[in-house]
Amino acid sequence: MAIYALRKLAFFLGAVFVASLAIFILIRAAGGNVAAIVLGKDATAEAINALAHAYGLDQPLPVQYFNWITNMLQGDLGQSFRTKESVADLVTARLSVSVPLALSGLLLGLIIAIPVGTYAARNVGKPSGAVLALISQIGIAVPVFWAGILLSVLFGVKLGWLPTGGWVDWRESPIGAIRSLVLPVLSLGLIMAAVLIRYVRSAVLDV
Repeated sequence: MAIYALRKLAFFLGAVFVASLAIFILIRAAGGNVAAIVLGKDATAEAINALAHAYGLDQPLPVQYFNWITNMLQGDLGQSFRTKESVADLVTARLSVSVPLALSGLLLGLIIAIPVGTYAARNVGKPSGAVLALISQIGIAVPVFWAGILLSVLFGVKLGWLPTGGWVDWRESPIGAIRSLVLPVLSLGLIMAAVLIRYVRSAVLDV
């Protein structure tokens, strides 16, 4: 059991390393001088070089990667080029929205996918199973933002039941925060359910 856990941990750490390296390379491969973009087209060469030096952009790529990954592991995600604020603070400030949205969307997707996918698998070859498989395939093809627009038009514009935009902080009004999350959670959860239904159906058929 210990060997299995260590093997999984090693695989996870290797995957994280490869992902971080790929992200770093893709960002650098995008091209363009970041310092020049931040300062604008009227910036002088001296100002561009000074900013590049301040952010370590003039160092060799292996050194840049090492500094980047070391700072990230220490919780230092750097500074926003646009607002000059700490990226970690910007991310933390939005967790009160992102975490409930992600978890609620996943929970809704599982609540729908497990029974529907199981039912679809138990009724393979029957009209009801084929209809559910078709609906799932259609759901996979629908982008989340498009589902959000359709739900906003129906429940926000036509019926006026829910807000179509904005965010109410939890400290101001928990009910308002929940109302603000309903449509995004529905959009995310329904599309996620369509994907998960396929996995559940295949898994049940295999069993």
